[in-house]
Amino acid sequence: MIRDVHIGGHITERHEYFATVIGPNLNIRLLYDGRVESGRSYDRFFSGGSEILLTENGVGHTGTGGTFCSYMFGVEIPQKDLLRRDVRNLLVMHGARYHEEADRLAFSNDTAGFEAYSRIFNTGHAFINYYFFLTGDLPPNVRTAQETILRVAGKFLKRHDVRAASRDGRDLAHALHEACGNPNWTLFLVKIIDAHAEAYHARFTSAYASTRNIGDDEQRTFDLLARHYRLDPYQQERIHLDVIYEQEDNKRIIDAYKDALTAHLAGRLPQFALLPKLNLLRAFATRNRIPRTLLDLLDALLMTGDRSTKPVDPPFVADARRILDRLFVDCVGGDLEIDDLIKLMQAKREASDQRFVGFESVLLDAALASDEWSRAGKSGKLRLQFEQIVNYFDLFDDAATLVNSIGFTDDFELSPNRLEEMLESRQAFEELQPGLFEELFIAPLERNQYLSMHGRRRIELLRRGLRASDGDPGSARSIPDTLREANAVARRHRIIDGMLKRFVGNIHEEPLTEVEKEALRVDVENRLRSEFGIATTVDQNLLDSVLLGIEEEFFYTQKLLPEIIAKRDLVLRENFLRSSGLDLFRIEELEAAYLRSLEQPPDVSAQSQPA
Repeated sequence: MIRDVHIGGHITERHEYFATVIGPNLNIRLLYDGRVESGRSYDRFFSGGSEILLTENGVGHTGTGGTFCSYMFGVEIPQKDLLRRDVRNLLVMHGARYHEEADRLAFSNDTAGFEAYSRIFNTGHAFINYYFFLTGDLPPNVRTAQETILRVAGKFLKRHDVRAASRDGRDLAHALHEACGNPNWTLFLVKIIDAHAEAYHARFTSAYASTRNIGDDEQRTFDLLARHYRLDPYQQERIHLDVIYEQEDNKRIIDAYKDALTAHLAGRLPQFALLPKLNLLRAFATRNRIPRTLLDLLDALLMTGDRSTKPVDPPFVADARRILDRLFVDCVGGDLEIDDLIKLMQAKREASDQRFVGFESVLLDAALASDEWSRAGKSGKLRLQFEQIVNYFDLFDDAATLVNSIGFTDDFELSPNRLEEMLESRQAFEELQPGLFEELFIAPLERNQYLSMHGRRRIELLRRGLRASDGDPGSARSIPDTLREANAVARRHRIIDGMLKRFVGNIHEEPLTEVEKEALRVDVENRLRSEFGIATTVDQNLLDSVLLGIEEEFFYTQKLLPEIIAKRDLVLRENFLRSSGLDLFRIEELEAAYLRSLEQPPDVSAQSQPA
């Protein structure tokens, strides 16, 4: 007696499918019809009034069942699903409609439909989607049958890790049939694959895994590959974001960012505690070369979905709104003053620092509110002003990303193209007001306590190089070399630090004599040459810097931190942060490791958390 049937095939040269049928008393002649007729071909799976029809243009369906896929990062996800860590998948039941006011699903008997492949892979997963239906001793009414299927299998379909399924989907089909809990039901599961997008995903995953970064030249190669595979830009971008998100270290940071937002929405994390936590995670993200786009998407998806209270504009947004309303609403046709542009850029800086979601929407609100755009002789001027402001916003984003990368990303390469981009941005802001570029992009980093000492060194070198280029424009060409040398020093510092902690663990217990220091310096030089291929002299200042950092870490974890926790004295912590060479990122790492080492019971841990 046949209990399961598995069929694989190609619908088009691009679209592949695997179908699995599981149930009692199967007869292949009553389940499948594949035809090639004049001008059309299709594969059809059917039973008991339900069917899935695979054609060259898309997928048709009728009867019970629905479609599901793994959520990809960056797509629009219902807020209820975003707030739950255990929800992994998008599930759409045929004939179901969600009523937001009543917060419930309503089913109908109208379950027939047809989706083109472009829609399937743009609204679902970028290259793997599933269709299914069930037959057997279900209620005869389709609406009631759908409610039954959702009640029995909905939890599995929303939470099961479908990414882990085999490529042919056979193991997933057996797991789903078992989850239904009724051996008399027959399951039809069809897995549809966009083979072009799947191949692109594999290539991009391999390239990203090797360096955790895609350079400009490599990106141009992938753009050519996407055109070769006929991927649209949206599908390509979703694959990029998903690959970056799924990298293990990245995922921890991004999930922590999402958890902070959801805790705030649930009322567990107040606003004053939310922003520092988000800023910390954004600093981690920059160090890991995670594009800010991923975190911006979470801001937009989660924070804009909180409509429980009408938000009040903070002062910097109110200032921006007044300027834009004057231009586009109150005094249509007025001039865009330089002071107004400066204030808008300063407001955008404040919005960026405070993670204010949707600052650019203030500009859009003003433009849409204007009822004067159609006035003769004024619509053109308004459009130019609007475009000018948008261009400055884009310049701001590009410059901020570049400067932040120099500060937070070790070994970041300032290529000639990036340098030229930065100089052009700086010139645009300096024309508005001398010193504005430093005010907007360099000074905020200097105030950032998460910036490491090497990052501060790079930012200071950048500042000096840019200032020197004011009198000698050609000198700007030396900035990349200067930063490259600073990165080399930082790299040696990291290697030596790890080396000493690994091989000379008790070095912090008592000061070394000058003779011991010299012997250590020579030993470090030899190890750098033999183990890392770095044939360079180790400067005594560099060695002293490493030793000082190790001593400061030892002092903080063994002496100062226990006192801070016992007394709950955060002033001691702030004083140490200001006076030491350790950044806040490193201090929080030490604190987390220290608390883990204590293996404190929950109540004690909770008391020490403020430290």
